Amino acid sequence: MQLCVDVGNTRIKWGVHDGAAWRERGACLTRAAACLGQPWARWPVQQVVVSSVAGSEIVAQLGLPENTQRVLARAEGYGVKVRYARPEQLGSDRFAALVGAQAMGLAPCLVVLAGTAVTIDFLTAAGEFPGGLIVPGRVAMAEALVSATHALTSAPGQVKDWPDNTEDALETGRLRAICGAIEGQWRCAQRDGDVSVVLSGGDAAWLAPALAPWVGRLCVVDDLVLEGLRVVANEDLYPKGNG
Repeated sequence: MQLCVDVGNTRIKWGVHDGAAWRERGACLTRAAACLGQPWARWPVQQVVVSSVAGSEIVAQLGLPENTQRVLARAEGYGVKVRYARPEQLGSDRFAALVGAQAMGLAPCLVVLAGTAVTIDFLTAAGEFPGGLIVPGRVAMAEALVSATHALTSAPGQVKDWPDNTEDALETGRLRAICGAIEGQWRCAQRDGDVSVVLSGGDAAWLAPALAPWVGRLCVVDDLVLEGLRVVANEDLYPKGNG
């Protein structure tokens, strides 16, 4: 069995896969990593693969075995070609998500991870990643505005066509800003043909209703990074010559 762990800035997601299906998945706040324990210990895990954008000290708190495989982006591997000027600069979560989308046959697509940051990455039909965007996520955008102003609030609001109060204006503004960035990149990608949007991450459910009306094909994938990590684990266990 394989244990896949995605250590994000806000949440840690993990899953145990038996080669056919996920047997168990879970999550906790990254700041509570030391309290997580090892909920996967009841499974006979033989291989562990991890992606972390939160630092090695957080990974160390998880008590993973010494032979744990740490996934890093590379110029080419697992069916994906990274065209970043410095491929190693690409976040391991973004790389794993691209690998997952490619393995699931979703390319060409725009891969959107909606978390602390929102990443918007294009994956061509040939498995090439020419580049992408990083914008503040829903919570990060709210915190930035509150910290930079005196009169604004972090109180929750609702999305409306014409917000008539500050809370709704802020919530609607956050949604429109993120959707605008996604739409802009989607329209760039559409120049090369029909492109779907693959959405994952903690705020995927918040974004999906706003994207659905204008995206021809919208696919919401739970834990896309974990899906990519599973591909990495499989190919490293049974090499196919492209990793």
